[in-house]
Amino acid sequence: MTDLETRESLTRFDPAYAKPSVVDLLLNDDLRRLRDFISADPFGSHVFPGVLENYSEEKYLEDMHRSLASAPEFHLWGTIPLCNYRCKFCQFAVIVRHHNEEKGLAQSSDWVEMNKKEAKLLIEKVPQIAKTPVGEFNLFGGTPTQLPDSALSDLIGFYLDTFNFLPSSSVRVEGSREHDNEETATA
Repeated sequence: MTDLETRESLTRFDPAYAKPSVVDLLLNDDLRRLRDFISADPFGSHVFPGVLENYSEEKYLEDMHRSLASAPEFHLWGTIPLCNYRCKFCQFAVIVRHHNEEKGLAQSSDWVEMNKKEAKLLIEKVPQIAKTPVGEFNLFGGTPTQLPDSALSDLIGFYLDTFNFLPSSSVRVEGSREHDNEETATA
């Protein structure tokens, strides 16, 4: 995608909604390198330590702590990469649950425990993340609703108990209609 195409794509948004404030920022000529980085691979453009030159893990964690300390809220994302197939735009890992129900339940429990362990490691490195109010929580990465209801409830309960959710915080879980069932629909 050329820079002109990228700039034009930034100006196409639903007029029924307010113009995203990031548009003006990204249209700034001084940020062409960032536009190039994002347009080269929109799903790979998340900023993690090592992605940008001279940006260490320590610097990343310091920046995260500083940002959270002054933020009124933040958006928290968790992922359980369960999918039946890989969408053409997706670069996440795809995991298929074991066909044996007992082994599938054990796998699900392991994934939930690993997810919780990773969140706890982040809290150790950036304690401010557990104190800053959560504006929105997204559990995504495929179809977390493929988890058994008990495992999904355990994972969401962990996040609700561990992070600073407010009555106004929204919680979203990615799912698909093929995984709806009466028990999940009423949970």
